[in-house]
Amino acid sequence: MRSLIKKDLLSLKSIAMIVIPITVLFLFFIGWYISRMSGFRYNDLSGIVLFIALFNLLMSYGLMTHICRTEELSGIHKRIWKLPISVPSIVLAKFCSLLIIAVSINVITFGALFFVQVILGHSVGVGNAGSVILFFNALILLFISFYLFFHLSFGSYVATWIGCLFIFGAIFLPMFWSVPTGVIFGRPLATIEPLLNQFFFIITLLLTVVSILFSIWNYHNYLNVKKKIYITASFIGVFFFLMITMASSAFAMSSPPLNTKKSIIEHISVERLNLELEKEGTNYSSYSVIQYEVVLTASHLSDPRLLDELGISLVFLDEDPLFSYVGPEWGTHYGSWSYHQSQPTFTLFGSISVEPRDVEQIEQLIGESRPQIAIYENFHELVPIRVINY
Repeated sequence: MRSLIKKDLLSLKSIAMIVIPITVLFLFFIGWYISRMSGFRYNDLSGIVLFIALFNLLMSYGLMTHICRTEELSGIHKRIWKLPISVPSIVLAKFCSLLIIAVSINVITFGALFFVQVILGHSVGVGNAGSVILFFNALILLFISFYLFFHLSFGSYVATWIGCLFIFGAIFLPMFWSVPTGVIFGRPLATIEPLLNQFFFIITLLLTVVSILFSIWNYHNYLNVKKKIYITASFIGVFFFLMITMASSAFAMSSPPLNTKKSIIEHISVERLNLELEKEGTNYSSYSVIQYEVVLTASHLSDPRLLDELGISLVFLDEDPLFSYVGPEWGTHYGSWSYHQSQPTFTLFGSISVEPRDVEQIEQLIGESRPQIAIYENFHELVPIRVINY
């Protein structure tokens, strides 16, 4: 079996001149991206982690299909069939080869993320992006399970079409599945997504084992078309059973959603509030601005429809040192919640110009300022239902 794995990995030499430069350029991109990050974004690398996970999925797909198609086009698979090698060894070797590729790509890319952050002197914190890693690695396992089953059963031509449909679904279907999920379960997908992703990863691990067993069964009956169709139907049936079990279990075990504005507001917390003075100008004039940035997070169990109706504002009390410069508040904002892997996040930012002659005094007052974050049940209300002192 070791020789079969070595043969699969050596078949990648023909495309090494393409794969290696692409990977190196991607690693440089990771370093450049993180070097330009600042502030609270170090605590939430969801954007770059999502990009890394998607890169891993597509790269794994390309390398895996190359191995299988090269083997079939060169006729190696027919010669292997005639050798005195057991069917379980052939099937297990193929699965091991593809798993080695998937794990290696993950180690290289996420290892680079770790290395770059250490070099820059920042702690490795992927925020709420762990769910992304689980989800996309589960997709890689799912792809291996389906692609290899159909490749070992019907050849690379059928398996390639299955792989194309899989990639299309993996990229585009998650954009729309919140609608049917809401209809089926009667609650927003965001309220069960974290547990759903964990169960999805566990189920794909189990499905990989199931795929190995069914692939061995089908490989034994490679020339019996009727038997292969029966085995394939059974495999697909097991897949749907596992997916239904996964979704039902996640729904049953997840916490009840927060479906009132009061309960949603109680679970909102301030992750970051930053005030700073920046001097700007042109060739003809100079001016200074006070820039503010507020980052709020809510519970993933919050109903997104109710969450988007809330109003958020930054308030300065009369006794606040900056009150005379910025006024009582800087407007009420709403509907700006975004989801960093199921964690609702609200970012409020902006700036206000101040007189250049007051710069030194304002720099001192910024350190003494203690603004409040006011939360309203509706953005047009005048009285906040909760005020958070930061």
